[in-house]
Amino acid sequence: MLIRHKLLLLLLGIALLPMVIVSWHGYRATKQLGNELAAQSRDFLTARATAQLQQTIETNAALLRRSKDLLETVLRLQAHEVEKRLGKPPAVPLPVYDAERFTGGQAPPPGLKASKKHWRMTANNERRPVTISEDAQNLVLAPGIARGTVAADIARLSTMVKAYREIYARHRDAILWTYTALESGVHAAYPGHGGYPPEYDPRVRPWYTAARDAGGVAWTPMIVDAVTRQVLMTGSMPVRDPGGRFAGVTAIDIPVLGILRDAQNRSAVSKSAKVFLVDLFGADGADKTAIRIFAQRDTQQRAWDALPKLETLTSSDSKALAALTADMAQGKSGVRRMPYRGMDSLWAHGPFGAEKTFFMIVLPYSDITVPARQTVAFVRKQTEEQLKVAAGVTGGMIALVLLLAFFSSRSVTEPARRLAAAARRLADGDFSVRVDVTTKDELGLLGASFNEAVPQLEDRMKVRQALSLAMEVQQHLLPKEAPKLAGYDIAGKSVYCDETGGDYFDFIDLSAPEAPACPDAPPGRIGIAVGDVSGHGFAAALLMTTVRALLRSRAMLCGTLDELMNDINRNLAHDVHSGRFMTMFYLILSRETPALRWVNAGHEPAFVYNCGKEICEELDGGGIPLGIEQSWEYEDRSIEALAPGSILVIATDGVWETRDPTGKMFGKDAFKDLIERNAAEPAAGICDTVHKTLARFRGGGPQTDDITLVVVKKLPDA
Repeated sequence: MLIRHKLLLLLLGIALLPMVIVSWHGYRATKQLGNELAAQSRDFLTARATAQLQQTIETNAALLRRSKDLLETVLRLQAHEVEKRLGKPPAVPLPVYDAERFTGGQAPPPGLKASKKHWRMTANNERRPVTISEDAQNLVLAPGIARGTVAADIARLSTMVKAYREIYARHRDAILWTYTALESGVHAAYPGHGGYPPEYDPRVRPWYTAARDAGGVAWTPMIVDAVTRQVLMTGSMPVRDPGGRFAGVTAIDIPVLGILRDAQNRSAVSKSAKVFLVDLFGADGADKTAIRIFAQRDTQQRAWDALPKLETLTSSDSKALAALTADMAQGKSGVRRMPYRGMDSLWAHGPFGAEKTFFMIVLPYSDITVPARQTVAFVRKQTEEQLKVAAGVTGGMIALVLLLAFFSSRSVTEPARRLAAAARRLADGDFSVRVDVTTKDELGLLGASFNEAVPQLEDRMKVRQALSLAMEVQQHLLPKEAPKLAGYDIAGKSVYCDETGGDYFDFIDLSAPEAPACPDAPPGRIGIAVGDVSGHGFAAALLMTTVRALLRSRAMLCGTLDELMNDINRNLAHDVHSGRFMTMFYLILSRETPALRWVNAGHEPAFVYNCGKEICEELDGGGIPLGIEQSWEYEDRSIEALAPGSILVIATDGVWETRDPTGKMFGKDAFKDLIERNAAEPAAGICDTVHKTLARFRGGGPQTDDITLVVVKKLPDA
């Protein structure tokens, strides 16, 4: 019997009957539980959520009021410190740095660092940290105020750094900036920072005029910071000179987003709840009274001298909204249920400051959870009943599993153990391992397949090692670098499609010391060869290596190019009888002689691009490939010289026969256009550009042929 049949019977015996019993009891219990939950929990959840929201709103409102009172005390302390310094300048004033020096100016102030708390929103809605210093305060003068005319006031405020630092350190989480502005136009702020608009005048800011007009502590519920563009609540109060005259205003800034973040973190409501700071406006008539949002978690502002666009809270239940507005007008807190943006919600509100400002939470009614004790007790009772049934079923399943496992384990585990042991030996490199599994199921088939695969794997490993060695040897046979020849820039590159390839290029120094002295050969000669063996793989690599050896040995002897190619062809045709052949284009460059000589054995013509005439010509030869006909006679060809700036390219057909994913070939015309467009590049750059262009043209498809390219560029000043 096949193992899959055994497993099928085992799974049916273990799972089918218990699954039916448990499912039936679970269905009945769950259905009954759902009906009773729906009937019992609705009113309880509403009352619980209402009480929780009421408690949350009152707690947060009370904390906000206490924080406001504490900050007012801090503000009065700060004003006292400022007024102490307004009597006379100090004997030794401390340095006060212009705001521009905090944003990359000369001689930056001490302690500069990027602050995660102080940030400004970019045009891409990203937070960019503002650079601040907690060791210094910055100075800003109102437009038209010369520093020399207010030197005494600057000196008076210079010693406020210590007082600011103590206040800021004790209330770091609440305060963004603390600062003082005098009627003379001097503005000093801490922590020190830059980024003020050029037209910034503190004396016309709302926090300044509010404190000046009130004559005491004034709260500006919503203002946009001129530096960070964050929405702030600002507490400010006037400061007076020793004669009791109004001298200016000192203030602290509180980020609204920080207030809302802390309030929501303290709240025990759903994360999808909306948290707002709101106030009433148009309270002179009931038809004009509305709830206005002056801060929420996503409040952003771009302009520093204008207030954000304010949103009004609305609801489709106009009566409930009017009742809520009336409660707020009387300063009451409470919770009401009405739609918000089409979603049934609970609205909770509580006052926390003057001028009818409120903390508000809007919670979707659908987010109310079910933590009721009555429901938990009922679920527990139903679960206990199901556990009793499950316990009996589980006991029966365990007994059945043990019984089946006892009789079937040996037939399954022993062959598997043998296979695992054999696999470990094979992983350690023991190719003599075999496994003895005689069962008639899938394990037996697996054992037989394992025994057949081991020798095949051993053969493949040997072939892989041989290919790796052949690839390494063949790569070492290709030139490591291009030759240096006066007047020419030369480069070559070959990329194989398999581990080994049949393409070949070479640079042969025919003026090397070991070369014989030929009477007709000028000095400074370089032989350039490009070849292509039919087919790919190991056999092609062997034939390429043979031709390379024949070429290098014969090229060092005297004689003409046609004699050289005839000798190579005779030797190759004598030894090769497998129908393989190789094309070759062989060219001679000379430092002393501008003429070019070449011989072509069945290879594609070379291309010569004349930059001056902007034409591309071909250097053909007409011979047949090497190794086909032993008696074939080759003819050498020549041209007078390459024009300065011209480019000679010798390539294999893998270049223009490269195909894109649709099967379209790259083509010779496209190849010529590519050479023309990149004629200004050096030879190596042209090689790299061609290979990269062909890779893009394939569009991620495989390389199906070897690609070889040699570029010779006649230098313009040669």
